[in-house]
Amino acid sequence: RFISVTLCPLTGTPQVFDATDEDGFQIEFGVSGLLINSNLVMYDRRDEVTLYPQMIYTAINGENEGDRLTLLPVVHTTFGRWKQLHPDTQVAEFGSGLDRYSSRLQDAFKNLSIYEYPYGNYRTNNSYLIFPWTTSEPDLSRHNTKDLVLGVCMGDLLRAYPFSEMGRQAVINDEIDGNSILVVYERGTSIPYSRDVNGQTLTFFEVEGAGDLPVWFEDVETRSLWSMAGVAVDGPLQGERLEQIPSYNSMWFAWHTYWPQTTLWNGEGILDELPPITAILEPVTDAMPGDFVLDQNHPNPFNPSTRIRFDLPHDGEIHLAIYNTMGQRIRRLADGFHRAGVYELTWDGGDGSGRAVASGAYIYRLESAELGLVASRQLVLAR
Repeated sequence: RFISVTLCPLTGTPQVFDATDEDGFQIEFGVSGLLINSNLVMYDRRDEVTLYPQMIYTAINGENEGDRLTLLPVVHTTFGRWKQLHPDTQVAEFGSGLDRYSSRLQDAFKNLSIYEYPYGNYRTNNSYLIFPWTTSEPDLSRHNTKDLVLGVCMGDLLRAYPFSEMGRQAVINDEIDGNSILVVYERGTSIPYSRDVNGQTLTFFEVEGAGDLPVWFEDVETRSLWSMAGVAVDGPLQGERLEQIPSYNSMWFAWHTYWPQTTLWNGEGILDELPPITAILEPVTDAMPGDFVLDQNHPNPFNPSTRIRFDLPHDGEIHLAIYNTMGQRIRRLADGFHRAGVYELTWDGGDGSGRAVASGAYIYRLESAELGLVASRQLVLAR
C-alpha cells in the first residue's frame, strides 16, 4: 500500500497516513501554503482543491468534505533509537525522487542549510507564536504552550500523555473507553500499544534491561519479557508482538485547540513493583463436572475481594470477565484454553489497569464459544 509521511514543524506533529485510494492507486498530497492553528494544511493533488488540515486529517471542503484519512502508527524518535528498535531498517538514498521536480528545486536541495530548523527557539519559547490559533483557544492553565504530548487517537476517543509528567521513562497501563492501552516512554520517545494479546489483556511493569534498548517490561499474567519495540523476547509469549496504536506527538496548544474534547492521562497505571496476583484459576477438585455451571460469587456483597467458582465439563476456550451495568468490560479474569474441571478464582475489585472500581452492581460473565455456552450473574461491591 501507499503511505504519506507528513511533518509540521510549527506544531511538532509527524503523521503518517494510508495514501491508497479505493482503486488501489496512490493519493498524493502537497503543501498548500495555508495554516490553521499554526498547523500544516495539505491539499489533494488529484483535484488540487480539497484541503486536509494535518492534525485532524479530515477534508474541510470539496466533494470529499468530511472524509477522514486513515492515521497510521508512527514513532517520533532519534535515528539512533530507531536503529535500536529496528536494526534492519533501510534508508532511502539522499535525493530520491528529486528528478520529478524542477532544476531550481533540485539545486535547492543541495544547499545543506535547508535541513536546519529555521525558527530559532520557537520549540521552547512558550510566548513565541508566529501565527495565532483560530478555531478555539487552548487551556494553558493545564500545560504550557509548547509542552509536548503524545496524542492517542482511537476514532473519536482521544487522550493526551504529557511528556513532562512521564518522567525520564515510564511503562503506563491505561484504558480508554474499554480499550486497554500501554504507553512506553523514554526521554522524548513515546510508543502506544494495545495490551490485548491473543484475547487476553495484559498488565505490564518495568524491569531491568536485557539488551541495548532502554526500556524493558514484563507482563503480570505470564511473566513474559518484552522489549520497548513491543516484542516478547522470552517467556510463554515469546515471539508475540504488541499492536501499535495510531498516535502522534504535538505541542499542547495545537493538540488542545484542535481536540478540545481530549482527556488527559491521570498519572495512574504505573506499577512500581510486581503486584500480587489476584485472579489465578485454581482447579478445586479432580472430579469431572457434568454441566457448565457458573456459581454465585462469595461473599456477596463483598469488600475488598470475592471468589468466583465455575464448572467446565469439557476442554475448551473460555472467557470470564467483569462488566458494569452499561455492558462495558471492566476486567478480564480468565481467557484461553482450559481443561475440564472445577475452577475458582479471586477478583480484587480492580479494573484492567489495577485501579479500584467504584461501589455498585457488576455482572460477571462466563462464555465458551466452542461449546456454545454462556452464563452470567450479578455481584455487588460495597466499599
